[in-house]
Amino acid sequence: MATHTMPTYSPEDYERIAAAVDQDVGDVVEYRLLFECAADWYGLDRGLPRDVPPSPRPTPPSKMRKKFLKIAKSANRLLKDLEIRRDETKGYEEAADGPGSFELLEVLAAVDPP
Repeated sequence: MATHTMPTYSPEDYERIAAAVDQDVGDVVEYRLLFECAADWYGLDRGLPRDVPPSPRPTPPSKMRKKFLKIAKSANRLLKDLEIRRDETKGYEEAADGPGSFELLEVLAAVDPP
């Protein structure tokens, strides 16, 4: 669910909604999180910025470089495990064919994507 620093709807708004649909205010307020989510979706569809607090500080380039190198190392390790080499006989374009190890293919098929 969406988290807001400031709610989109006020108590008066919920009273107006309840009156419009001829329901008790308590019944309408029960769905306040759904109203907030709908307001978020509408705003995003209209291109409005999300109600998210800004990051306290940008990440320094030196730390970003370390993170990227770690990701690259992990990706190369994965390609090696999938038996995808950089030579002319078997390139990255063959990755769609699946890993060379059927056991590894079974494990990858059983894992839910993140």
